[in-house]
Amino acid sequence: MFAEELSRVLNQRIVVDDRPGAGNAIGARAGAAAQPSGYNFFVGGLAAHPILQKNGVDVMSEMLPVTVVLEVPLVFATTTKLPLKSVAELVAYARANPGKLNFASSGGSPYLSLMMRLLSERAGGIPHVHVPYRNASDIQTGFGTGDVHIALASSTSMPASLKRGDATPILFAGPARSPLLPNTPTPAEVGIKDFSVETLFGLWAPRGTSREHIAKINAAANEAARTPGYTSRVVSAFGATPPVTTPEQTLARFRTQLRLIEEAVRLSNFKPE
Repeated sequence: MFAEELSRVLNQRIVVDDRPGAGNAIGARAGAAAQPSGYNFFVGGLAAHPILQKNGVDVMSEMLPVTVVLEVPLVFATTTKLPLKSVAELVAYARANPGKLNFASSGGSPYLSLMMRLLSERAGGIPHVHVPYRNASDIQTGFGTGDVHIALASSTSMPASLKRGDATPILFAGPARSPLLPNTPTPAEVGIKDFSVETLFGLWAPRGTSREHIAKINAAANEAARTPGYTSRVVSAFGATPPVTTPEQTLARFRTQLRLIEEAVRLSNFKPE
C-alpha cells in the first residue's frame, strides 16, 4: 500500500523487491549494500539487529533514516478455553498455576518472546512456558484447540482468532486504544508503565545517499501518509494511523524501541543465534 501511494505522489514507478529469509537479515543486508543513488531504499525494522541475530544488520548505524512507514502495535490475547478476560485475572491464574500457561510466538524472530518477558516483568510476573511456532496461522489453530493459552502478536495476525471467538484480547500495547479493538485497554490503563510496544517499519537509505534525495522522499512519504484514502486503508488494515515523521524523529523512535529490546535481552539473558 505504501509503495502504491508513494508512486502516485512521486509520479514514478516503484519496484518492490521482496528479499525474505534469515529473519529479514537478507533484505536488510541487500538494502545496506545497495547503491546510494537516491533510488534504492529499504523498508524494515529491527528484526535483523545484531542484538537479536549473529551477523545481523543494524539499520540505524548501517543506513540512513528517511521516515517511519508503519507502526503496528501488538495485541496480547488469551484463549477462550480459559476464563481470563483481563491482565489481572491472567496474572492471578499464572501465579496459581506456574508452568501451565503456554505462550506462543511465531516467525523465528525472538522479538515477541522478548517482549513477553518484558511484559511479564512490567506486570509483576506472569509465569509461562514459551512455545515457538513456525508462523502466525499455526498460532491461530493453537488458540482454537486450546494448546496456545496466551500470545503477543501484531494487530494484523490476531483478527482471525478474535473473529472466530477462539481468543480474547486483553491488552492493546499502543499509546491509545485501537479503532479495531475499542474495548481493549492499553497498558497504561491497567497500570503497566513504559510498555507501548509495536512493530516499527522504517524507510531507510543506503549510507552515502544525498540529503536532498532523503528530504525529497521524506516529504513524499509524509504527503502519502496524510492522504485520506491511504490513511483509511492503513487504519482498517492495521488499526493505526500512518505516521508523519522527520528522519531525526524516525531514528529516535527506533532508538526507543531498541532500548526496550535491550532491557528484555538483559532480563532473559538472551544470546543471539
